[in-house]
Amino acid sequence: MTEPRAWHKSSFSAGENLECVEVARNGDGVMVRDSKRPQSSVLCFSLVKWSAFVDHARQGSSARTGRDEAGRSLSGAGRPFHR
Repeated sequence: MTEPRAWHKSSFSAGENLECVEVARNGDGVMVRDSKRPQSSVLCFSLVKWSAFVDHARQGSSARTGRDEAGRSLSGAGRPFHR
């Protein structure tokens, strides 16, 4: 895995909030890490899975349904990304 160009911290990270994540684009995937421990493990997602997660998070529905708009399960979204 190559190091991404830039990590972006969550917009909810302002102030003393200690529960933050950072995301970075890496090739044809997205990487997510704990901003408090940037040298620890990284979760990797395909762009398809990441886009589905973000879309549902914006709608507030992923926690309720666990499925994308086509009815497909999002249960594999947290698996490591492999090219």
